[in-house]
Amino acid sequence: MITEGPTDTAAAISLGYFAIGRPNCCGGIEFIKSALRYLGIRRAVIVSDLDDPGLRGATTLGLHLKIPWAILTVPSKDFRKAVMAGMTKQICDNSINQLLWQSP
Repeated sequence: MITEGPTDTAAAISLGYFAIGRPNCCGGIEFIKSALRYLGIRRAVIVSDLDDPGLRGATTLGLHLKIPWAILTVPSKDFRKAVMAGMTKQICDNSINQLLWQSP
């Protein structure tokens, strides 16, 4: 997972995901690309806040990746709030399984 901010990253890790955090919805593109390449990651779920800046930033990041990617949004302000409200790994996995994946 590629998350927006440190608290969303911590929430993803608390559910058992491997997560890389971005400083905000638009930053860190080159770092993320380098980290994915270095770690041998073959596909990425980009977690986005459910707002225009978050969705634009997630799409921009995805378009820069050289691997399949999908955008995950949750029905909360952000991923951390969704986890705090009771989202489990199983619920999140079910959502991920329904995502529309984009090819590089």
